Amino acid sequence: MSQSMLAMFDGDFADILGDAAGPAEDVLLLPQGVEPRGPKRREIPLRGIFDLASQQVDPGGRIAVISRRPMLALRQAEIYAVLGRGLTKRDHIVVRGITYRVETPEPDGLGGVAVKLLEVAS
Repeated sequence: MSQSMLAMFDGDFADILGDAAGPAEDVLLLPQGVEPRGPKRREIPLRGIFDLASQQVDPGGRIAVISRRPMLALRQAEIYAVLGRGLTKRDHIVVRGITYRVETPEPDGLGGVAVKLLEVAS
């Protein structure tokens, strides 16, 4: 019985996220409509790969600026399993003790989703 290419990629990604010695780490998803710091906060544990991607930005001047953009790679099937929907801009994610708001969730076409994050002011 052959698997589809998408199923193979999704299985590989699940293995990477489940490997304790791999690049994945524990994060907390705080679904929309829940106060990020309130007593009724619902926390859903997930595993993801966090990265502070750097990008050189030229604001039109002589000096280039390096911009850091926090990103998180998650498994799309896992998000749908716990939420019954995709991520929205109202969702929050806690990574390494810092709370971020989902800015842009972008499915990668292979069963994962790359999530651009914005840090929530404390």
